[in-house]
Amino acid sequence: MPKTEKDGTKSKRSETIMGKTPKTASEEIAKLYHIDGPPSLDICNRSYSNLAFVSVQPRDVIIDFLEAPATIEDGKCKIKATRVYLPLPAAKSLAKVLGDLIERAKKEGIIEQV
Repeated sequence: MPKTEKDGTKSKRSETIMGKTPKTASEEIAKLYHIDGPPSLDICNRSYSNLAFVSVQPRDVIIDFLEAPATIEDGKCKIKATRVYLPLPAAKSLAKVLGDLIERAKKEGIIEQV
């Protein structure tokens, strides 16, 4: 359920993969690393993906995010990809938060129905 602000409007706050608000997650990270103030994100990779392959291992989930269409180089088909490894608890949390956020966005009319 989206949170309601004091003025009655619905909050558009995002959630982290552990289901916390970014502010709460930042405070917890600051405590964990014994730092004053919130950490800053250093986003080192950015890419677009329109296809993903998921593999489940005994302790991890591996997601290959692909960027289609492929290109042909030297007679070989090449697809740009980014591989992400997640421990099972983080993958489960990510799946739940993504599902919840997408359902909420559909109900609120934020995204188109697919």
